[in-house]
Amino acid sequence: MTNPSANFPTRLESLIGTSHVATDSAARSNYAVDEIIPAAVAKPSSAEEAAEVVRFAALEKLALIPCGARTKLRIGTPPSRYDLALDLTALNQIVHYDPGDLTLSVGAGTPIEKLNATLLEQHQFLPLLVPWYSRSTIGGIIASGIDSPLRQFYGTARDFLIGAEFVDGVANLCKSGGRVVKNVTGYDLHKLLIGSLGTLAVITRLNFRTFPSVIAGSRGFVASFPSAEGALALRRAILQSPLTPLTLDILSPGLAQIFSEWAPTTPEAPVFSGEPARMATLHRLFRHSRSPHSLRSLPCPLRRRFPRHRDRATGRRHPPRRLGPPSRSSFHAPRLFARHHHFQNQRSSRTTLHPLRKFAANR
Repeated sequence: MTNPSANFPTRLESLIGTSHVATDSAARSNYAVDEIIPAAVAKPSSAEEAAEVVRFAALEKLALIPCGARTKLRIGTPPSRYDLALDLTALNQIVHYDPGDLTLSVGAGTPIEKLNATLLEQHQFLPLLVPWYSRSTIGGIIASGIDSPLRQFYGTARDFLIGAEFVDGVANLCKSGGRVVKNVTGYDLHKLLIGSLGTLAVITRLNFRTFPSVIAGSRGFVASFPSAEGALALRRAILQSPLTPLTLDILSPGLAQIFSEWAPTTPEAPVFSGEPARMATLHRLFRHSRSPHSLRSLPCPLRRRFPRHRDRATGRRHPPRRLGPPSRSSFHAPRLFARHHHFQNQRSSRTTLHPLRKFAANR
């Protein structure tokens, strides 16, 4: 194992500036990973400076760990060496934002709370409600691969990350994807960065597809149950209803007690214990809802798959309906089906036999 030279922080200061390198013990201790403290902390102000730091670390044989707000440094295997911390919080600019196209390009060090505050001005947001939401950076969220409770409705970051810019291991500035939603050029290398924990590349910029924000006036509901059977009964009732809620979280009694101590609330809904009379009341509530989106913020069951349903006419099993807003084609599904049926009839009437089949038929 190669030991780094003791004076490499001085040479690093001459490369990116003294103000961008921290060597005092108090600052370095904030970047500790599993009680391993780096010898220096570099804080570049641009992607080019980040590339210079990576090039310097490669030449000096330094073990480098990129980080942001340091809320998820405990994830992953403890490092065998840790010489240099690369702080990317200075890359916090919104480079490009087109509300009409629902596309966004942002620096990796941008806090997710600040980003969503900007998007909400245009009634849009990114569905990444991760732990430490008020402190986490968008680059750290992608590199850690932490999912959001909204993933059942909007999908994971893999579904709306459309491009990225990053620095590879030899300090090359690389790009993958683009700023448009339907981009079919090249490989989706940026998808590999999700959950990589900074081991594949140093993320400097990310491109996303944004979503319309939740309907104004939407509400969340809290229900308490004397047993787990009552919570599962409510889950089954929501599954069988026409509602399309965003998320549902089932909490243990201990965790619910912690939430009630930090944010005491008064229940506004009756306690659904799973009894037939109370479940009938719940079914009437679902039946009288005007649209699937009228109670859009009602918690949604945590489920990966829906049970397949069988068509009574053909007996075939159809795939489950995908969560999320309806597609554009679904608004004209009857008309498209009628056109498809008409074309199929025309095709069957105009079909000509193969010459050999025609010869066999004449015989």
